[in-house]
Amino acid sequence: MSDTNNNSELQQKLDLLKQGNNKDKNYNAKKALISAIPAVGSLAVHFYETYIKEPSSQRLHDFLE
Repeated sequence: MSDTNNNSELQQKLDLLKQGNNKDKNYNAKKALISAIPAVGSLAVHFYETYIKEPSSQRLHDFLE
């Protein structure tokens, strides 16, 4: 019985991992706004992606732990 509960719990966590949420939308919207900055947008996006962790990556990290 415990194994079934563990499997269903893992399945629920996996489903949450696969679906996007508002944090993903906000992250992508900010990235798009930054990329629209003339002359330095692509460089600024690189720094944004380097120092701000993508929400889906954070969910994957949490799931794998």
